[in-house]
Amino acid sequence: SPSPSLPLSFFHHPNQWPDTHVTPTFKPTLAGYLHQLTDLGRSLARHFAVIMGVDSDAFASLFTCPAVTLRLLHYVYSTNGGGGRAGCGDLGVEYKKEIACGAHTDYGCFTLLHQDATGGLEVCDATGAWREVPYIPNAFVVNIGDMLQMWTGGLFKSTVHRVVYYREKQTGRPKDTDRYSIPFFFNPSPYVPVEALDINPKFPLGEGASTNTTNTPVAAQKRTCEEILMDRYSKAFGTKQGRA
Repeated sequence: SPSPSLPLSFFHHPNQWPDTHVTPTFKPTLAGYLHQLTDLGRSLARHFAVIMGVDSDAFASLFTCPAVTLRLLHYVYSTNGGGGRAGCGDLGVEYKKEIACGAHTDYGCFTLLHQDATGGLEVCDATGAWREVPYIPNAFVVNIGDMLQMWTGGLFKSTVHRVVYYREKQTGRPKDTDRYSIPFFFNPSPYVPVEALDINPKFPLGEGASTNTTNTPVAAQKRTCEEILMDRYSKAFGTKQGRA
């Protein structure tokens, strides 16, 4: 819950729920899922710390009241797609696909996604090739976001990804199918400053590593989590600061 000593963050205002008489299980189901994913996010933060060679609770103070978002997305199948067709010759498969959501990185710390067999999520690898993220039952996809890249001085790279519709010759996948996705965006507490953390001499913050996906030096981005997210939301969705 939000700290009583700080002003209420944009991310901690009450949610707007459908009428419980119409959908009595909607709110408790999603609220329970949100809390479970928040716990999982904190656990993953401990694992990232261990990978960096520091104490597992090194990041704990950054997530005392995380700014989390559970987004319900419906990608309606369209023959036009969201951005045109893209061949897939780099994978050696002769089929076409439509772009449903163009290439981008997520703004926050990291994103968790439980996929289904519909598929459609692709990531860009180090060579610039697009790779399908396979569906694995009972597993979550973890996409690293821009903030984790900033914090670690580029040790962890934010994941460039996109969503596509598969249109033909995809064995085992339904064709011309709408895609439903519920990504969970895990971010630090709203008023936590986001800047490179020089916490382990094993991973020095070199000049080549200290840039994010916008090629802006990490050292110059001493803003809070909320300031960064609101700025990115404003640019992406045309909203004004402080408004939904």
